[in-house]
Amino acid sequence: MRKALRILFLDDDPGWLNSLKRRIRRSSPGWDVSFAEDGQTALNMMETQACDVVVTDLNMPGIRGDSLLTQIAEKYPETLRFILSASDASECKANSGMVAMEFIPKEMAASDLLFRIASGVAMRRFMRGRIVDRLADVVKRMRELPNLTMQIINPNATNKLEFPCVEISCPDLGLEFRTLLNSGQA
Repeated sequence: MRKALRILFLDDDPGWLNSLKRRIRRSSPGWDVSFAEDGQTALNMMETQACDVVVTDLNMPGIRGDSLLTQIAEKYPETLRFILSASDASECKANSGMVAMEFIPKEMAASDLLFRIASGVAMRRFMRGRIVDRLADVVKRMRELPNLTMQIINPNATNKLEFPCVEISCPDLGLEFRTLLNSGQA
């Protein structure tokens, strides 16, 4: 059994954080969740116990969100990083480079935010898997990249017979499979 996914959310708006706390409690994703209102507190928390995922607002007093994620990327490269902002995405992209996996508009529904985090975790889990290692070996022997597609199937499944999953297809290698998106596991 895998350990609970540790996620740290940062925002200087206590109302937004409280709303997110309520949503996470209602959805019960099985995550170990922490909250901070500033970057220095977040860095101190990471020193005590590193997190699997950090989601931060871009425009924070003191340490800006993108600067915070740069520091986290240097010290904890395995941590998935997301930036939230009510600002235009272009401001974030111009300043943050590759420090965040994704820019997420702050006005997005909390359920969509949680889904994007779960999707990022599932993708990270897949990338750590043995299949990726085998694909890398085959690609080295082929000396060119195979045709590979990856997509999320049933992202908002409400039917009890449907489950969100990642579908990976590589026709060049005769490979096609699906793996469930399980938001409670890293």
